[in-house]
Amino acid sequence: MERFDVSRDAEFGQNQISGRLVHSNQAIDVFASTDPKLSALLFAQGDRIQIETCYCSVFEQCWVPPKTTNGLPRAVEQCPNFAEDQFEQ
Repeated sequence: MERFDVSRDAEFGQNQISGRLVHSNQAIDVFASTDPKLSALLFAQGDRIQIETCYCSVFEQCWVPPKTTNGLPRAVEQCPNFAEDQFEQ
């Protein structure tokens, strides 16, 4: 948000899936905004924004979701450590 010079007062929401059970056909929005200015900015700058997530099953099989809505998840050995780039609540 700081890189796009967006006010800290802009309305947006985030969800973490850590520690949650998510069903196979369930979708979770990891980031959403109802702020018209922020939404317009994010849409206009969409090619400069990356949100990467990773999730693991209860059987310790892990995947990275596709970057497009018509792609398939990519299997990985384990979820990466996003370190300082991690999006925290």
